[in-house]
Amino acid sequence: MKSMRIWKVVALALVICGSTFVGQKTFAGIQVWSNNASTVITAPLTTGSTSMTVGSAALFPTLSNGNWFVGTLEHLVSGVVTADEIVRVTAVSGSTMTIVRAQEGTAALTWSSGDTFALLPTAGGLGQFLQQGNLFPITPQETAAGVTPINLQYNNNPHDIRRYAGWYGDGVHSDSAAWNSLGLVLKAGGDGVVPPGISYVATQVTLYAPNINAAAALYGYGVELRTNNGSTGNSISGLAVVGGGNNNSLTIYGIDCDQLDALETACFDLSGSNNSTLIDDQLLVSPSVAANGGFAGVLIDGNGGAYGYWNKVVRFKTRQNSGNPSTYAPFGVLIGGQANATTVSDSTLSSVNYGVGLYNIGNNLSNAVYIHHNAFEGVVSAIIVNGQSSSASISGLRIEDNRSESVSQAFLLLSGITQGSAVPPYLHGNYFVSSTAAYVYYNGASAVTVNTDDPTVTPGWGTPITFTGALSAGATSGTLTAAWTGLSNTYQTGFSDAEIQPVAYTNGSTAVSFPALANNVTASAYASTGASRYILNNGPSTISSISGDALQLSSASTNYGLELFLGSTRTGGLRNRTGSGAYLDTPAGLAYGSQGSLITTILKGTQAMSGTTAAVSFGVTLSGNTYQVGSLIPNLEGGPFWVTNKTTTGFTINSGGSFTGNVDWTVEQ
Repeated sequence: MKSMRIWKVVALALVICGSTFVGQKTFAGIQVWSNNASTVITAPLTTGSTSMTVGSAALFPTLSNGNWFVGTLEHLVSGVVTADEIVRVTAVSGSTMTIVRAQEGTAALTWSSGDTFALLPTAGGLGQFLQQGNLFPITPQETAAGVTPINLQYNNNPHDIRRYAGWYGDGVHSDSAAWNSLGLVLKAGGDGVVPPGISYVATQVTLYAPNINAAAALYGYGVELRTNNGSTGNSISGLAVVGGGNNNSLTIYGIDCDQLDALETACFDLSGSNNSTLIDDQLLVSPSVAANGGFAGVLIDGNGGAYGYWNKVVRFKTRQNSGNPSTYAPFGVLIGGQANATTVSDSTLSSVNYGVGLYNIGNNLSNAVYIHHNAFEGVVSAIIVNGQSSSASISGLRIEDNRSESVSQAFLLLSGITQGSAVPPYLHGNYFVSSTAAYVYYNGASAVTVNTDDPTVTPGWGTPITFTGALSAGATSGTLTAAWTGLSNTYQTGFSDAEIQPVAYTNGSTAVSFPALANNVTASAYASTGASRYILNNGPSTISSISGDALQLSSASTNYGLELFLGSTRTGGLRNRTGSGAYLDTPAGLAYGSQGSLITTILKGTQAMSGTTAAVSFGVTLSGNTYQVGSLIPNLEGGPFWVTNKTTTGFTINSGGSFTGNVDWTVEQ
C-alpha cells in the first residue's frame, strides 16, 4: 500500500546520532522533515518547471532561515510506481512550492495533475545521518580546556572550529563564540583549523598561546576574517593572542584579515603574547573605509610587563587592490613600548603609510628588533622610529637586506628621539628601486648614531650642528653658532631637506663650506663624525675617522689600488701588477693575526718556461735580495727546480732537465 511507503521519522534523528548530521551546520540552511506528509499536484509540470502547486502543503515542514526538505514525485498506475523524480523544496507559500529539480541522480520529467508528491526516505537524506564510526571523539585538550564540542563529525586533529557552538561561517552571523572556544583548546596544546571562507566576528576573539614547554598551531589558509562587517561596531582587533612561554608558543598560518571596519584597532594583536609567530597571514586594506589613526595589520605593544617579547612576523603581506592612497592603513606592523626582540622578516608591505613602526609607549622603545628581507612599496617611510620627544632610546635595532620601492619620505625615519644608545641601529644590504627618498631622515631627532655599511649612505649621525640662520638654495658656505670642536676635516652632513653634502669643518672656527645646496634648508643639520664602515663607488676618496686612521682609494692605474695609512704614514697597499694580477706591498711589515710575526713583502706569480732556465721579474723593486722563494710548482710534471741570481727585481728559475710549461712561485721577505 502507498501509505506503507511513507517514512515515519518521529525522533529518528535522536535514535541514530543525537540529531547531528554529516555536513550539517549550526546555522540556517539544513534539511528538515515531517511525518506522513503526502499530497497530489494540481497542475502539470514541464521538465523546466521550478514552481509546483499541490492540493495541500499542511503536512509538510514549515521552511524558514534557508531550510529545505526533499520530496518525491511519483506516477502510479494501479498502485504501481511507473515514474519518479526527487526534488528539493526551498520555499512554501500557501499551496505553492519552489523546487529544485532532478536531485540525487533522478531526471526531470513531465508530470500531470493528480500525480503524487510525498516525503519519502532517500539515499541522500539517509546519508546525512552519522554512523558511530564517523564520529571524532572529544580530545584531552578539549577536556582540559573545558570545551564540549557539539559537532563530532568534524576532525579533532587538528581541531576543526566547526566542532564548537557558535560557528556560522557565512560572513553574516558572528563566529566569535566558536573562535573563543578554539582559543581555549589552543591554550591546552591542541592544534586548530578553520575552513576557507568568510568569518565575521562581532566581539573580541582571544586566542591563548600555550605556556612553557608547549606549542600549538592554527591553520587558516583561505579564511577571510572580518570585524563588525563594515558597520561602526566595536573597537576590537581581529584576533588577540595572549599567553605563551619561553619557546615557540602559537603559530598562526594563512589568515587574511579584511579591514572593513573604521574602529578596528588591529588585525592581529600579539601585545599579550610571548614567542608567538604569524606566517603567511595578510592584511586586506579597504579601498573605501579609512582605518582609525592607530590601526596596524599587526600590533605588538609591549607594556613593560611579562608579555610582548620574542614575537615573529614572517611572510606577512599588506595590500589594497584598488590603490587608493586616501584609505591606506597607518601601519603594516606597529611595535610599541618594550616589545623587545621582535622579528619582522620576508614580508611584503604596501598600501600602508609606514611599513614597520617602532613607537615610544610608556617611555620605552623596543630594543633588539630585527627587520630583514622585507619588501616595502608605495609607503611614506619603510620604517619609522618615533621617540615622541621623550628620553627613550632605540637600542640594538638591526635592519638588513630589505628592498624599498616608491618610498616618498625615507627608508628609515627617525623622529622625536632625544638621546642615543650604546647599541645604535645598524643597517646593511638595503636598497632602493625607483625611489628618491632619503635613506635615513631625521625629523626632530638628535644625538642618534646610525651605523651602516650600505652603498652611498652616510653613517655615523650623531653630532648636531646649528647655523646662525636658514640657508638658501645655492648657498656654498655658512656660519655655525659655535666653533667646531672636532678634528679639521670634511664630514658628510645631513640638512633638513634630507640632502647630504660634504662639509669642510676647521677646528676652532665657525666658518664651513660645501657644494651648492639644492634647496632652502633650516638652520639645523647633523654631521657624520663616526667611524662606521661604508662603501664608496668612485675614487679617489679618503675616509677619515676621529682616531686619525684613514682608508684611501687611489685613482686607477697599473701601480696603485687600495692604500692603507696610519695618520700620514703609508702602511701598505694592494696594488695591480704590470700586465695583470695584484700584490700586497707593506713597507713596514704584514702581521699574521693581530700582532704576529712580520712578513715584509709577499709576492706570487706564474712564469712561463721553455728549456732549463727562466727569468722572473717582479715588476717592483724590493728592499733587498734576502727574500725566500718557495712553492716552485710546475703546471706540468718537471724539475727538480732551484733559484739563482736573486736580485731586488727578480730571480732565475732553474730546472734539472728541459721543461716546457708554467711554474708557480711565491716570495717572502
